[in-house]
Amino acid sequence: MNGDIRADVYSTLQSLRGLEPLKMLFWQQLNYDRVNQPLSRDGWPKAANQALSEDPILFG
Repeated sequence: MNGDIRADVYSTLQSLRGLEPLKMLFWQQLNYDRVNQPLSRDGWPKAANQALSEDPILFG
């Protein structure tokens, strides 16, 4: 990862407000593929499992 990308990622993380900028960070700046599949909560602690209304989505 070169210095420009590091600076961009750092800037994004400093000003992170909400889910959309996080998606852009992974998909556009870091070039991750979009998976868009539910992540199973099997084996999660009870408190963590109950904190969510549905399975989280794996962005990839």
